[in-house]
Amino acid sequence: MKNRFLLCLVGLIISSITLFASDNGSTNRRINLGVTGGLSQCSSLSGDVYGGVILPFNPNKTEINFGYTYFKNSTDYSGVKDLEFNSHGLFIEGNYYLIKGLYGGLKFAINFNWVDNQSQKKFEAYPDIDSPTFFPGIAGYGHVGYYLPMGDTFGIKLQGQIGLHNYKIAQGCLLIDNSSSDLRNVQHGIERHAELLYNLSIGLTFRL
Repeated sequence: MKNRFLLCLVGLIISSITLFASDNGSTNRRINLGVTGGLSQCSSLSGDVYGGVILPFNPNKTEINFGYTYFKNSTDYSGVKDLEFNSHGLFIEGNYYLIKGLYGGLKFAINFNWVDNQSQKKFEAYPDIDSPTFFPGIAGYGHVGYYLPMGDTFGIKLQGQIGLHNYKIAQGCLLIDNSSSDLRNVQHGIERHAELLYNLSIGLTFRL
């Protein structure tokens, strides 16, 4: 699943660049560059850094962005609760402007999650269980926002987002596990989780 997502991400980036190159006369502003930051679950900081394109067949209405995303969250494993982890990921999103400034969109991300050292120390009380250290995941979001132009080339984005983070977690480092077998998951101490994600953010977008 994650390998297919990376291939799709590369394909969409190439397609977006091709569309941009094939028609550069309908609008002057085609490229997005931006950064956002805000508060997410656990009252922690989150943020995105991205680039993208405004699609030429529907100028100023539809955009595709791709970039880096970060958030912090907590999880449970083998009865040990409140294990905090830092998530770094790659994402792609599509936005459609409903009316001037107001937009809605969808976002999909692949995440790489590291359990922090303080949380790992909780397993010192359980010598038969090794602490999780790393696990991957995927997340899907829906969002609404408002883009407020502050000049010809930049503006402010306000956005609210809600999504679901799906992942498997196990002792130590879990790199890839494509198995859907419950028996195998039990034998290897693998737990499946689906956690709600949400954030409110503000950021700057440059249109070039």
